[in-house]
Amino acid sequence: MPTTANTHSLSDYKQISINSFNDYIRTSQPNHLAFSYSHRNKSYNYNVELLKTKCNYGGYRYWFACPKCSRRVGVLYCAGLYVCRHCIGANYQTQLMQPWQRPDIRIQAIRKRLGWRYSMYQPKPKGMHRATHKRLFMEYIEIEDSYISRIEMIDKLVKAKSNS
Repeated sequence: MPTTANTHSLSDYKQISINSFNDYIRTSQPNHLAFSYSHRNKSYNYNVELLKTKCNYGGYRYWFACPKCSRRVGVLYCAGLYVCRHCIGANYQTQLMQPWQRPDIRIQAIRKRLGWRYSMYQPKPKGMHRATHKRLFMEYIEIEDSYISRIEMIDKLVKAKSNS
């Protein structure tokens, strides 16, 4: 079972992506980036090593080397020093969700993908394959049915308890 909501998630930390430096890296091709900033009234000045991997169809993909553990990562998170998610020990938001929250999130994602507003059924969005629409619609119905069966089960338990 996931830990409770008092655990920090990665969304609690300021982040820097390697993509935000792509233009600079392509033009100057440095071996490291200099970081200089202040966090909670403390100044930080250090270099972050850049790594690159060859792509299959030519060119290179650039990565940060975590200043703490030297892992190759695409995003660094600020916990004083900019480090990778493994060094912070924080989880993704979805890793902190409880099992009962997951169907709600999935229903919202299906509604958004199908372009439904106000939980009302609307026709297939333009450009979406019929098979995809059918699959998403059936998944939506399945999640709704499971909600209804759980509510009915809870009603039976409440009635049984009130009768005894």
